[in-house]
Amino acid sequence: MNFKVLIFVLVAVVAAAAGVVDYVGETNPNFMGGFGDGISGFFDNPTGFVTGFYKEDPPKTVDFRANLTFSAPVSINFDFKEPLQAAAITYTNMDNVFYVNGLSVSSVETTLFEARDFNGKVSIARDVSLSGKATQLRLDKSFIGNSEEEIKVVAENITYDSLELMGVPQVTLTLPRSSGTMMIYNTGDTVAYDIANKEIEFITFTGNMKFIRNTLEISGIGTIKTSTLTTTIE
Repeated sequence: MNFKVLIFVLVAVVAAAAGVVDYVGETNPNFMGGFGDGISGFFDNPTGFVTGFYKEDPPKTVDFRANLTFSAPVSINFDFKEPLQAAAITYTNMDNVFYVNGLSVSSVETTLFEARDFNGKVSIARDVSLSGKATQLRLDKSFIGNSEEEIKVVAENITYDSLELMGVPQVTLTLPRSSGTMMIYNTGDTVAYDIANKEIEFITFTGNMKFIRNTLEISGIGTIKTSTLTTTIE
């Protein structure tokens, strides 16, 4: 190749590269601090022009309350390593049986089962199952145990009217697709968001949940992806 032609080609390549870097830098100033940083970033991540331009805002930690209806039959599993304040089940099916330290417990008068300071597994679907330990149990108006000894409790395929998880310790939580309203509280202001058939992912969540069949009342403090909070309700 002619030496002058080679020089012309090199100059054109450098000019084109500078133009692309300048364009991306203007449209997305967070992508690079300058030309040198941009070139090195490009070689570190050749797809950076795309990922940088479409980068999602950082998650937000919010104080919130939401009422949601799941888009399909719910199926959620928990494994609480740290105890929650209580797990309470209300029901009207007197065939439900609970096992306490290996002994079956049931009563025609019992419509409330509550395990306090519970840690263990909880599975929520058409029925609810749990297995773990608690410091005290409540069967309607009767109490079993005390705060000094742990009680083993197992309940499988319990037909329930509601399941309430109170004082949930910090967990990672993904809720299946649902629709409803989420209220965000911030320094005295309240903003309502419309949730329309979205999966909600909490990087961290602490608070309370109440499942009533295919609906959920949830409140607490959560770190949530900002893509969930897009449509406000006036």
